[in-house]
Amino acid sequence: MPFGNLKKMVNVGKNICSDLTVPVQKSLEKNENFETRFYEKNRYVVYKYKTIDSKNPNKNNSGDDPVMKNVWRLMKYTQGENDKKKNMKLYMPVFVFIETIGESQEDPEGDVECEVRMMVSLPPEYQGENADIPMPNNPELFIDVLEGFKCYVRTFSGFSNEKIFKTETEKLRISLNEVDIKHQKSKCICISYDPPYKAFNRRNEVILISV
Repeated sequence: MPFGNLKKMVNVGKNICSDLTVPVQKSLEKNENFETRFYEKNRYVVYKYKTIDSKNPNKNNSGDDPVMKNVWRLMKYTQGENDKKKNMKLYMPVFVFIETIGESQEDPEGDVECEVRMMVSLPPEYQGENADIPMPNNPELFIDVLEGFKCYVRTFSGFSNEKIFKTETEKLRISLNEVDIKHQKSKCICISYDPPYKAFNRRNEVILISV
């Protein structure tokens, strides 16, 4: 997923934490096409918005700037823009939770309205039930708990973008359908593990959630 503006990302690079134990997860089974995984209950800082997804690629806005703007909302929260002025680690990966909520009212021919939730995990010290959680100063952000869920995961490498994530998600759907594994049709999660200045050994994933 492109984030753009590498200079700003490098400046906060010391605060980025790539800890694969956050959020807590367990691998249940693996084959050559996908992994079955369980994510435990976890608390995130979230930015939510709606967008239109079209079968016509010329209508989709997949440029760097909107994505970068939304990621920076979350990053600024971890860098002190909270009610405690707390500077904390930004825990990668970035989760992009996408849910189809209906046909577009503006142009229903092949267009669907989606709700997108961009999320990063709060640090482990803020996961407990009685944790004193820093609240975002930005009213567009909120803290949310995602309950534990079973899912199916396809991992791929390299730099990614909206088109690649869609292609990889469709490959995962095909793999699941081939072995008759049921999954939620209207939801998917796209995951980026690495900041954009990392040139090699990049990791991305797409997730479909079990029914």
